[in-house]
Amino acid sequence: MSTEETETGVTPEDCELERFERNHYFDGKLLTARDMADEQAYHVDRLATLARYVLGDGVVCGLSVSVAHAAGEEDVTVTVSPGMALDCCGNLVVLEDGATEDVTPGSTDTELYLYLRYRECFRESVPIPNSGDACEEACEFNRVLEVFDVVAESSPLGDGVDPSLGSMAFPREGDLAAREPAADLEGDDPELLRIARTYHGNHGIARRSCPECEDPHVYLGRLERDADTGVWDVVADSGTDFVYPNELLYAAISRHSADFRNPHETSLAVLDAVVSGDESSARVMVEDEATDAEAVTLSADTEYIDIDTPGGKTIQLTTEGITELASTVSDLQDQVNDLAGDVADNTTAIGENASDIADNASDIADNASDIDRLERYVMDKTLKYKAECFGGLAETFHGTVAGDVAAAVVERTWRGIDKEVYEDAEEFREFVGGTSATHEFDRPGLDVTMGRTEMVVELGDHSFVVTYADYDGEFRETDDGFEVELTLVELERLVGDALVGLARQSRKDATTYPEAVTELEDVLDHGGTPLDVAIAQDLVCETAEWLEAVEDIGVPGVLTAEVAADTVAAAVDDSVTLSGNAVEQGDDVRVYLVGPNGEFLDADGDEGAETVDVDGEAFAQAYTAFEEPGPYVFLVVGRGRDGVYASDIGFGGGPDLPTGMSQAEAVDAVLSSYGADDADDPVVRVETTGVEPTVDIDDFTSARRGTVVVRGTTNLADGNTVDLGLRSGGRAPFIRQATATVADRRWSAPFDLSNVETGQYTVTASAGSASDQQAFTLLPRGTGPVIDDVVIRDDVVRDDIVRDDFTVISGIGEARAEALNTAGFLTMRDVAEANPRELADELGISRRLAREIVREADERRSG
Repeated sequence: MSTEETETGVTPEDCELERFERNHYFDGKLLTARDMADEQAYHVDRLATLARYVLGDGVVCGLSVSVAHAAGEEDVTVTVSPGMALDCCGNLVVLEDGATEDVTPGSTDTELYLYLRYRECFRESVPIPNSGDACEEACEFNRVLEVFDVVAESSPLGDGVDPSLGSMAFPREGDLAAREPAADLEGDDPELLRIARTYHGNHGIARRSCPECEDPHVYLGRLERDADTGVWDVVADSGTDFVYPNELLYAAISRHSADFRNPHETSLAVLDAVVSGDESSARVMVEDEATDAEAVTLSADTEYIDIDTPGGKTIQLTTEGITELASTVSDLQDQVNDLAGDVADNTTAIGENASDIADNASDIADNASDIDRLERYVMDKTLKYKAECFGGLAETFHGTVAGDVAAAVVERTWRGIDKEVYEDAEEFREFVGGTSATHEFDRPGLDVTMGRTEMVVELGDHSFVVTYADYDGEFRETDDGFEVELTLVELERLVGDALVGLARQSRKDATTYPEAVTELEDVLDHGGTPLDVAIAQDLVCETAEWLEAVEDIGVPGVLTAEVAADTVAAAVDDSVTLSGNAVEQGDDVRVYLVGPNGEFLDADGDEGAETVDVDGEAFAQAYTAFEEPGPYVFLVVGRGRDGVYASDIGFGGGPDLPTGMSQAEAVDAVLSSYGADDADDPVVRVETTGVEPTVDIDDFTSARRGTVVVRGTTNLADGNTVDLGLRSGGRAPFIRQATATVADRRWSAPFDLSNVETGQYTVTASAGSASDQQAFTLLPRGTGPVIDDVVIRDDVVRDDIVRDDFTVISGIGEARAEALNTAGFLTMRDVAEANPRELADELGISRRLAREIVREADERRSG
C-alpha cells in the first residue's frame, strides 16, 4: 500500500448556500462510490452550514501564539498551542498537538498577520481491485485527513463573518408593566419579540441576509518587527474573532441575573422618587443621565420615611424633625452671612499685604536667578580649570602611567563640559563623585602585579603601589596593563598614587595633592553644596599645579621586538616580519640582520643594514633575505633618552660594516659600537632559523568526479604560494594545474574533474626545491544528496568546499541553510535531486514546504 499524499484546499464555491440532497434507500439499490460520497457530503455540509450560520467563525479554544526570534536571524519561528477553531465556511480546524512553523518575512515587512487555513489531505493510495496493473494507473486514495496550514501575510485578509449587533433593541419596562406582571409573560409576547424583530429586520419586511465567505481562514494574531533590534514578537491585538459557545452565553446570563444592584455597572442619577401604593411598595425610578438636579422628589402616604443604610441601620425622617432641621439651618445661614462680612474686611487688608509680599517675592526671585546663574558659572569654570591643570600634568609626565591617567581626567572632564553638567547642581555633583567609568591603561613594557590588597605597577625604572581600600571602584589586569572602573575624583586620586617617586611639591608649607583629593572626597560624601564642591576641586587643581618632576628620574623609554615565526624557508623568497614597539626612541630604529656566515643583510637580502620607520610607537618590516639554511640574528637599536644614536656603523658618516667575521663576531661588533659607557641606546636581539622548504600533500586514495579539493602542509610563511599539477601518471603532461596560497602553514586548491575520465591519477605539489606527490583513483560521480564532489577521506574539511547560497530559496534562512550543509546538501543540484520526505525529516519541516524547496532549487539550478 502506498503512503503517497495529495492535497486539496477549500474554494469559495464550497461555502455557498445550497439545498441539501440525500440518498433514498430501497431494497436492491446498487450502491456506488458516488452514493457513499453523497451520503458523507450530506452530513458534512449540514454540519458546516449549521456551524457557519448559527455558531459563527473564530477561535473556540486554545490557539495562543508565541514567537522565537533573535536579532540577525532571517526566519521567525511561530508556535501555535493546541486548540480548535471554526472558519467562515463552517470547517472545524483542530490542532491536537499544536504547530511550529518557520516563516520568512520580506525585507521591508514590519508586521505579519497569522492565520489558520483548513485543508484536506488525501492519503493511502491503494489499488482498485480487478484493475489488472496493480497501482500503475488504477489506484485511488483511501483516506481524507482534515489538516491545516499556518499562514503568515504581510497585510490583513478580509474579516470573517461577524454577527450584527448594532440594530438590536430590548423590551420597554413601561409597555410590559402596563399590560401584565412580568412573571406571566409568554415567550411569543410581542414586546419580547422586539429583540428578534430588530435583529432580523423591521417587522419582517427587510430581513438580515445570509453572510458570505470568500476566503476561509481563522485569524490568530499579529507579529511586529522591533525597529531598533529587528527582532519579531507577538503584539497585543483585539482583532481575533471568537466563537460564542453555549458556555459563554450561559456565563453572561448567569452573571447578569445574579447582579441585583447594578448589572450594567453604570453611574445613575436619581431624577424622580415616586411612592405607589403602600410603604412596602415604594420604589425609586432612575435613568442614565440627570438633566435637572432639583427635579428629585420624595413622597409617601405616612408621616415618616424609613431609609435603610448598607450598614444595617435605619434612618427615619419625620415632618417635625425636618422642620426643626430647617430652622437650625436658617440660623446657621445668618451666622455665615455675618462671618462673610468679617471675611470681606479681612480680605481687603490681606490684599494690601499681599501686594507688599508680591513686591518682596519679585526681588527674591531676581536675587535667586542671579545666584543660580552665578552657581552655574562657578561650576563651569571649575571644570575648565580642572581640564587645564591636569592637561599640564599629562604634558609634564608624558610617557608615564601618571601622565596617561592625567590625560584620562582631562578627556573625561571635557566630556562633562560638552554635556553641560554644570547646568544642574545635582548632575554636577554626580559627575564629579558619583558616576563611575571604565578606563584602560597600557604601555609597552608595563608590568602589573595584582595582589589581594594592592596592585604594583612597574614601567622602566619607576614603580608605584595602589591600595584597593583607598578606592570604591574596581581594578582589573589586562594583557598589556590594567583597567579601572572609577569615579572622576577617584581617578584624580590615582594620579597622585602614580606620581609617587616621579613628582615633588614646590610649596612645602601648603596642602599636599593627596590631602586636597581627600578633602574633595569628604565634601562629596557629606553632601556639600555645588559651591563647596567647586572650592574643594579648586584646591585639588592648585596643588596639582605645584607638582614638578624629580630631576634624577627621567621619562622611561621602551624598545621591544619580535619575529613572526621561529623558522623560515630558505632559498624560496619566503618572508618573515620583524615588528615591535619603540617608545620615546625617535622616528626610526636601526636593524642589523646577521646571516649564518657573519654577513650583514638588508630586508631584500643585499649587503647592508636597514632603517625602519616608527609609526606612532610601533614599527614593522618584512624580510626575504634568507638564501641559506641556518640561524639568523636581528639586532634592533633605538636612540635612547638623548634622542641620538651612539654609533653610525653601517650608515653614512660612520665606519663600514665588518666582513670576514663569524656570526658571533659580527654581532659583538655591533653591540660594542653602541655599548659605550655614556651611551643609553637600547639594543634588542631576536633570532629565527632558515630551514629547507617542505611541501606535503594530505593523504587520500580516491575521489569522485566533480570538484576535488587537494590540501596539504608546508613550512612556508603565510602569503607564499604552492604550485599544483594533475597528470594521468608517469611523466605525462599536466591535464590540470592550480596555485594555492599558504595560510597558517596550510594550503588547499580545487580541481574541476567533472569531465575527466575515471582511472588512476597523480597530483604534484611544489614550492622551490620542495615537492610531494599523491596517487589516487578517480571514481564515478555518486547519486542523491551524498557529498559526491570532494576528496573521500576521514578528515575532509567540508567548509573548504564551494557551496551554493541556499538562503535565496523561499523558506530557507541561515539556520536551515546550515542544517542542509551539515546533512550533506552543498549545491542546488543536491537539493533538487533530494527526496522531499527525507528533506522534511532532516529539517523538521512540512512535506509541502519540502516539495516547494526542491522545486525552487531545481528551477534555480536550471536557470
